[in-house]
Amino acid sequence: MEDKLSNLIARYNADKELNNLKDILDYLQSKSVYIYTTIKISKKKLKQIPKDDLLMILNNISIINNRQYFSVYSNNSFTSNQSYCLEVNMIDCLQFMKKMAKTDEIIIDPNTENSLILDKNTIKYLKYYR
Repeated sequence: MEDKLSNLIARYNADKELNNLKDILDYLQSKSVYIYTTIKISKKKLKQIPKDDLLMILNNISIINNRQYFSVYSNNSFTSNQSYCLEVNMIDCLQFMKKMAKTDEIIIDPNTENSLILDKNTIKYLKYYR
């Protein structure tokens, strides 16, 4: 299975041109990414859960250099046997992040060679130019 987002990230990491980053951002505005949960749950139900419970249910916080990143995945093949996969868009991710204090950046495909961190400015672009 070809993973277009992962390929776009690999191209960006090999040659950090803004055109490659724009391709990633354009992709993220129109396509889904995946988050992992510890229980099987719908996106609608997950959005209604209080923030303390949300932290327990979402299996997608990465901590790098004492900073917390909201983790998303380019495809659902990264799952472990203990996780459930939930298809979401970037706007959903931003809504989940609002509930999580200290988490204001997104990492795509953490712990892989083609991971990518989206900082606050990139997230603002995704929020306001969609």
